[in-house]
Amino acid sequence: MKQWEAETRAKDGQVNIEFADGQRIVVKNDGVTGYSFVQEYLERMEKHYGAHLSAIDQILQRDLGSDYKNIKAIPHVYKSHLAVQSINCVFGRCDDIYDCDQDGEFHTEFTFCPRRATCRFNGYNEKYKNKVIVGCNPVYECGLTPTQAKVADLLANTDMNYDQIAAAVGHGRRTAEKTAQSIFATLEVNSRLELIKKYKGKRLC
Repeated sequence: MKQWEAETRAKDGQVNIEFADGQRIVVKNDGVTGYSFVQEYLERMEKHYGAHLSAIDQILQRDLGSDYKNIKAIPHVYKSHLAVQSINCVFGRCDDIYDCDQDGEFHTEFTFCPRRATCRFNGYNEKYKNKVIVGCNPVYECGLTPTQAKVADLLANTDMNYDQIAAAVGHGRRTAEKTAQSIFATLEVNSRLELIKKYKGKRLC
């Protein structure tokens, strides 16, 4: 997948995608327009954001009401709805960071959603801080245990030292360091610095 930046148009069920080479496409929830992008997008999202897609399915059920079953029965149309809603929840704010970079990594962002205050899939809400099934601020799933994920998140997204991380997760320093080594092996990085470069900004737990 090439680098791209999305601009959402939630009201009319479509998103505009601009690629790094200047190419632009429109993706609609009609099951036809931009469908090859939809397929590739969902395939990549399923690798690390499966819980997010589960939340998006529930959001569609909520928003579509009685039409949901009919749409779900038409795979192309359902997948297009899923992709457009997903992009609306985690992308769509135009900035200088590509939503999908040259390595195919997604960079989710805080979008300006008018329903965030009342949405039970709001991953920014402190009330739901441990909730995995969320639309916005999704968890990046990378094969870590819950404890490893918490330590990895603190390593990548804070300036805490190992003593502070150990205290935060209720372990001793030596255990925290051993956990970090297991994390590095699982994520195929060699150091905290490499972890930060690859995972900073991602919600790991």
